[in-house]
Amino acid sequence: MPALWEESSREILFSFLSVYTDVEGEYDTLPSFGFSGPYLKALTKDGEWVTVGGSTQIGMTGSEFNNQVWKLAGLKDKLTWNKCDTCVPERDGDDFIAAYDESTGRLYVVTKEAVHSASI
Repeated sequence: MPALWEESSREILFSFLSVYTDVEGEYDTLPSFGFSGPYLKALTKDGEWVTVGGSTQIGMTGSEFNNQVWKLAGLKDKLTWNKCDTCVPERDGDDFIAAYDESTGRLYVVTKEAVHSASI
């Protein structure tokens, strides 16, 4: 993706802002990913926003790996967060390699031991 100061990036940003609409939401539960957010974000073919893995803050300066998978539904009317039953395996060192296949609804996570796959 181009840097924000590049012309092509500004066009994408302005296009996004021009179709922005405000959507209400009430949340009983939320993902607890820290300031860096989830490691993978994707849209499903049903229009749900998927967030996969991340870091959760521990104390003032620490963090730990968070293996949760969440979906944000109701992108056109009322937002609701739903925690998926699927969890991702621990990351190998600093690397977290994952992909979401929109056509099949499958999540793939690569570790040193295997390629893990789950339907979400």
